Amino acid sequence: MVPSHFSAQQKRPLRLKELSYQLVHGVLFKNHHNGVFLRFLEGHYLEKVLCDLHVKPVGGHFARNTTSHKVTKETP
Repeated sequence: MVPSHFSAQQKRPLRLKELSYQLVHGVLFKNHHNGVFLRFLEGHYLEKVLCDLHVKPVGGHFARNTTSHKVTKETP
């Protein structure tokens, strides 16, 4: 929803950006360029996922891209 006080020039970029997002059963997803829907994790759930990736036997401190890949592959 675009604020009503925005001008037409302010509304257009927001409307274009919102096409990249989708709300499914109250869960926010972003359409990735490769066709995969990426789920936004809420604060408490995000902390749990990141903690699990560091504490579990396969965890550790990895580069940003490696951790991102693990999160997208290992979350339910």
